[in-house]
Amino acid sequence: MYLGIDIGGTNIRIGAFEKSNPSELKGVSNFEVSQDFNLAIKNIIAQIKKSTQGKKIYGIGVGAPGLINRKEGHIEKSANLPKWQKKPIGKILEKEFNTEVKVENDVAVAATGKALYGHGKSVSKFIYLIWGTGFGGAVVEKINGKLKITSIEPGHQILDWNGIDCACGQKGCLEPYIGGRATEKHYGKPLIKVNDEKT
Repeated sequence: MYLGIDIGGTNIRIGAFEKSNPSELKGVSNFEVSQDFNLAIKNIIAQIKKSTQGKKIYGIGVGAPGLINRKEGHIEKSANLPKWQKKPIGKILEKEFNTEVKVENDVAVAATGKALYGHGKSVSKFIYLIWGTGFGGAVVEKINGKLKITSIEPGHQILDWNGIDCACGQKGCLEPYIGGRATEKHYGKPLIKVNDEKT
């Protein structure tokens, strides 16, 4: 069994699947992300144990927001999860489950999935945009049978030098105008509500 963990700015989702058919999830759990890393990692471990029920885990892939240090397996910098920065996500999960863990940018992971199993299968180059708590993107190219994923940050392009403060430290970025947290603040409720039973 293999696991995919999607760490977002609002929610964490964990899916389990067999290597022979990665597009068929055996189970998905969804719960709110915590800015407290220690609490969050305990929740992730507990949910993994609940989902796998003692089955052998052959590998874990983690998609996380922000700039990722792949070698160390942690978030180097993230506007939405500042208290997660430099926390050893990969090493903690490797030790707990005695398996290989890869940590990558969440948009790059989603774009890879789209290129291999989604609408991107039939094209050689496309731009993938993801709109959630923040607003991110990636350029996907298929070169000589290999994927080249280049992360981009459309949410942190400055629209107004004197605009709204952004969590990244800049002013007037696109994200504080259209990101999930911004729209929830503007409309007084989340645009999308995730129901655990239907996910």
